Amino acid sequence: MQKEIWLQNLKVHYIWTFFSSILFLSPIMSLFYSVKWLSIKDILLLGSVYTILCVILEIPTSTIWDNLWRVKTLIASVCSTFVWMALYFLCPTYFMFFIATFFSALWQALWSWTGQAKLQEDLKAAELTLDFWKIIWKLIALQRLGQLFTPVVIFLILKFLPNNGYTILAWLDFIIWIFVIFFVSRFKEIDTSYK
Repeated sequence: MQKEIWLQNLKVHYIWTFFSSILFLSPIMSLFYSVKWLSIKDILLLGSVYTILCVILEIPTSTIWDNLWRVKTLIASVCSTFVWMALYFLCPTYFMFFIATFFSALWQALWSWTGQAKLQEDLKAAELTLDFWKIIWKLIALQRLGQLFTPVVIFLILKFLPNNGYTILAWLDFIIWIFVIFFVSRFKEIDTSYK
């Protein structure tokens, strides 16, 4: 029974890896910013704030949350991505971009260590450590597939629907991240106390 739960977690890792690599608006964020009348200086400032926040939030969030509630941390991570996107598109003001940048950095900080630790925990608990590299290569392939899929869809939407393209991409991101939140919430905590 426990092994089935662990293998289900592995499937969630696969689904998460593919869909989380499909961020339609991330590759074109500078264009989006310029459409919202931000200068190059404003765009660079937002990028700098993001980088600084990632560093500041990384250790406390990953260390504290990872050791207390691993699955809840992962759910909070994908929910913060959803908030990040909602703030960008529902409240497109310069101040709200800074608030959204905080949630984007929080997503990165919460997921980075915790996601890797969850994968290692699931592999160890499912006794699949011998297949570690095979599974890692599958995850990398899924991530790259999503990254290849993204620019093709962006190009097609912006080419054939130039007036509504950004709005359509934003809605696609919302739909995908609702899907991601649903699947990440299917992670099960693992009791490894017997090992």
